[in-house]
Amino acid sequence: MQNTVIAMISGGGQNNLKLTRRKTGFTLSEVLITLLIVGIMAAVTIPVVQKAQPDKLESMRRKSFYILESTVNQLLEDDTLYREKRDGSSPGFSNTEAINLEGRVYAGKTKFCELYANALTKRVNTSTNCTPNAKTFTSADNVDWYLPVTEFKEGYAAIKFDVNGKAEPNCEYSQTCKHPDTFTYYLLTNGKLTETDPKLKPVTYCIRTETSGEGTVMPSKEYCGLTNGTYILTSVPKTGWISNWSNNTKRVKIKDKDETATVTFSELPKACIKLKVNCESGSPSGCGSYLLTNGNFTTDGNRLEACNLAANVYTITVTPKSNYSASWRTQEVILNGVDQSYEVDITENKYCAKLAVSCPDGGANVCGSYTVSGGGSTYGMDTSGNEARTCSLRNGNY
Repeated sequence: MQNTVIAMISGGGQNNLKLTRRKTGFTLSEVLITLLIVGIMAAVTIPVVQKAQPDKLESMRRKSFYILESTVNQLLEDDTLYREKRDGSSPGFSNTEAINLEGRVYAGKTKFCELYANALTKRVNTSTNCTPNAKTFTSADNVDWYLPVTEFKEGYAAIKFDVNGKAEPNCEYSQTCKHPDTFTYYLLTNGKLTETDPKLKPVTYCIRTETSGEGTVMPSKEYCGLTNGTYILTSVPKTGWISNWSNNTKRVKIKDKDETATVTFSELPKACIKLKVNCESGSPSGCGSYLLTNGNFTTDGNRLEACNLAANVYTITVTPKSNYSASWRTQEVILNGVDQSYEVDITENKYCAKLAVSCPDGGANVCGSYTVSGGGSTYGMDTSGNEARTCSLRNGNY
């Protein structure tokens, strides 16, 4: 409100000056219009501000995750900080042996925590606190970091950061916290980062097999979904081929990373199956017939041979002639590039002639002697009790 001075002049030849004061202010209509304008501006501005806040938090999350990922890779790739074992394997962040960096020793459970904190620029007057479950430090961009204090014996550890420090909402995503400012990631010893707790969903790996030649690998050429441990692969060569794995198996150990196995398949050399026939009547054909699956025999004297055979499973079948017997009828042969030799005996069936003797004075030998004649030969009969006999007789009339 302001005071206004008004000068009033009257006539009559004499000048009279009269001063009066009038009070002024905002009218009710002016106040209502002002409130209306403020309300409209608030209605337009508040949603914009509310929308901008989550976008800012998400932007800070991405920035902080990039810093996390870059720092982790930088630490793990530095062989002076996390050395490989003598066998070439890498224990990753579980390697807590002492190292000296710029005159300071980092080792044990606090090794990762202190190295990570040392790699980032901290806010002025902020120190590093590598104590379990405590805030480790605040970075120059006002992000609070909570780093693990561990030897990574479980194979992973949780890393948490709050992108806006003490400012609200100070919560992680949930039904009641749709726009979080606090985030947790899980760091594996091999440097991988995941949002899922490995206890809830184990991190898995693959064994990939590189093959050459003809053959396959069991359970599969790309064997995935594997946790840390030792697995056995089996090579399955094509018929006529072999693999360079001992007993066609290979043990592969998974330790926090994918593995590759190599198998070479090579074709087996050709080989022979040899069969010696011991035939009582002379040549093999005189005693029977001889078959070989997937091959054919040729005869040389009393030997049968089938050569230039690829590695495979073969079957020899011996069929004696009537009234002949063989020491075996079938033989399975597994041919793997080495000659295989077998022998079969084929003999003629022989029979006995028996004579019952009734001798009043005693046994058959008391009453006389006995012979069998036939085929141009005569054979004496042996006596035993009341019987005379002779054996080894071929089929015929006697």
